[in-house]
Amino acid sequence: CLYLTRVPTTTHTDTMTYESMPAMKLTTKVGNAIHPRLNHKYPHLLAYSATYSGDREVYLMDLRSIATSSSIKVPGTPGGPALRLTYTTGGINSVVGWDED
Repeated sequence: CLYLTRVPTTTHTDTMTYESMPAMKLTTKVGNAIHPRLNHKYPHLLAYSATYSGDREVYLMDLRSIATSSSIKVPGTPGGPALRLTYTTGGINSVVGWDED
């Protein structure tokens, strides 16, 4: 499982500071979720790798929470489940980081 314990307080990479908060569980599925990487430009986006489908693949989670009247949550949207980004044969090794763009 992945837990979030600090969040960036600014989106500028040269002055990014982190605010402490109580630990928040981000994932609940069994699947060895590891290698989390926050996006420096958009710190509400988290990429990580997990073995939910057997092979290690990359997932994207939007950490913003938005109260909506709908109970249907779309993968990769605020408050929704993680969106699977890769579909590889044999899986990937890890999430290295984010491109500057």
